[in-house]
Amino acid sequence: MQNSVPYFTKVPDGIVPGRSIIIKGVVTADDRFAINLKSGEDYGFHLNGCVVMNHCQGGWGQEERIDGSMFQPGQPFEICIHVQPNEYTIFIKQNPDPHFFNIRLFPLETYDELHIDGSVEINEITYV
Repeated sequence: MQNSVPYFTKVPDGIVPGRSIIIKGVVTADDRFAINLKSGEDYGFHLNGCVVMNHCQGGWGQEERIDGSMFQPGQPFEICIHVQPNEYTIFIKQNPDPHFFNIRLFPLETYDELHIDGSVEINEITYV
């Protein structure tokens, strides 16, 4: 399966604690890419390829950055976003340590749109 970007879909069965979204793909250029969990114009969770995590509701919040460059053009990647009651746990296959982002916007179920955009090719999206 290959999905073109920009990619937009409703998350089947929504965003709830215990849910994981696994995204596999390939970075296609040095430009950034973004993975978002949205509701309309609001971003419950935003991750971009440099790696920055944030939210947006009427304006962007405080960024949380992960040091180092984990994504290189031409290289495959795998990102798992695991939803906890109060945080997203992010597993990036290229990095052995998980990253944590406190959920800032509730209710979680509201942010049920998955948007992926930028210099990336999406090969597989799995919901578990």
